[in-house]
Amino acid sequence: MRNRVIAILLLGFMAAEGFAKEKQYPMGKLTGRKFGGEFADYLGVSGTVPPAARIDFYRNMEKMWAAKKKRSRIPIRNGKKKIVGYRPHVVVNALAGAILREYREKDPQHMTIQDYCRHLQAHLDRVRAGIDWKKVQRIERLSDEELKLVRQVVDSLHGDDLVAYSLTELFPGFDGDLNAKFLDFLLHQAGRRYVESIPAKSDGKASLGPYQMTEYAWYDGPSGKRGGSWINSALKDPVPHGSTAMLRGDQHHTVAILLMIHNLCYIAKELDKQERNVLKRIVRSRHKDVVAMIATAHHDPDGKTGASGAARRWLDNKAQLPYWRSCWSKRLTTYARKTTANLTEME
Repeated sequence: MRNRVIAILLLGFMAAEGFAKEKQYPMGKLTGRKFGGEFADYLGVSGTVPPAARIDFYRNMEKMWAAKKKRSRIPIRNGKKKIVGYRPHVVVNALAGAILREYREKDPQHMTIQDYCRHLQAHLDRVRAGIDWKKVQRIERLSDEELKLVRQVVDSLHGDDLVAYSLTELFPGFDGDLNAKFLDFLLHQAGRRYVESIPAKSDGKASLGPYQMTEYAWYDGPSGKRGGSWINSALKDPVPHGSTAMLRGDQHHTVAILLMIHNLCYIAKELDKQERNVLKRIVRSRHKDVVAMIATAHHDPDGKTGASGAARRWLDNKAQLPYWRSCWSKRLTTYARKTTANLTEME
């Protein structure tokens, strides 16, 4: 599996020198904002944003992938402790070359955030229509009642929810208005391909795209299956591979939907009858909280400190408080609050 992925990625590797295309862009609604961290990395502008700025999105991507390659280096140790050097992560290095070539040579797919929402809604509808739910039930070992609950939640999802989920993964803060405006700028000026090629900054794995998926969310290879790949075979048109390094285009969104369903199946099996009944009752009236629950499951689905534990506490209390108030860990609380803020802006 690993050698196949490397071979496919290397086919797309070409030198990137000489492609710089710096242009001046009107900054519109981002004018006057102050950016650092991920915002500055994505935009190529740090500090206070002027009314117009010269930006080279390709160079931005080169820098982000250079940082990713550095983070992914594998230490060479002398014995068990001392690090004497580093060797490159072959898959990540090959992936960086392939992604840069694709952005250089293919249509960036410029669009607005409204276009993106409509596209994701249509894709979500196609994926839902192609799910063999009986097969999901067999794979996930769900009772009829648990399956019914999972389907009810999945049927309540919208394309906007996927965009909010992406905003939570890509952007660090709680300002849903800023996150949406920033994504709109990137989609319009850099293109959808740019957004779907952003490497995950926080890990050294072959992770990228709008949902920053790692091998824990999507993997099907010699060591087994992980995450959403468990139910890939239940799709009419399954994703034809089990590697995050090979995700492109709508495959990112298909994988996100499958991961949502897989995590929902886990949560449904953890709930008791009373908790399931509460969730059924509030699926649509507390939609933002339900989506926040799903988003936290991407980060940590199981255990008392994970999404399933938070879901049980929330539903035991008849969902009287916001979902995030039932999260015990700081990181889970942050995920839930960010998602809720982003959903509020997407409404």
